Amino acid sequence: MTTTATACIDADGHVRDTDEDIRRYLRAPYNERPRLSGGSPRDGFDNTLRNRLGERVVDTSVWLDALERGRLDFAVLYPTGSLGHPALTQLLALIEEHDVGPDDVSKIRVRTGGGTHKTLFHHHPKRALEAKFSLEFCVATILLERTL
Repeated sequence: MTTTATACIDADGHVRDTDEDIRRYLRAPYNERPRLSGGSPRDGFDNTLRNRLGERVVDTSVWLDALERGRLDFAVLYPTGSLGHPALTQLLALIEEHDVGPDDVSKIRVRTGGGTHKTLFHHHPKRALEAKFSLEFCVATILLERTL
């Protein structure tokens, strides 16, 4: 009998920072906004399945415990829309494997399905929130910083 090793990957984990967690890293006047995070329960999605699974407040320790209980081996966390994760993960692997730097690249072309193109629709972002939903920005950031 042949045994195949399988790694379980959480590619859509949601760690939500609270306003208090975020506020301490911002300077005035930005830290004075009444609402900083978009996390639950304000996002309208009950990620606890009516308190049968999960927690409303998901901090790092709660999330790591959930990964352990769910027997997940790896997690992919990017501060961007999940539809871009496959391209970002592959680019990071190529950069690390071949030691590629910004001076080695003249052009990057990413092919995606229509849904990705429509969801990550800020192709020329002007603000941080737009950059979060820009595959072009995220690809460029990985090339420059080797992380996202």
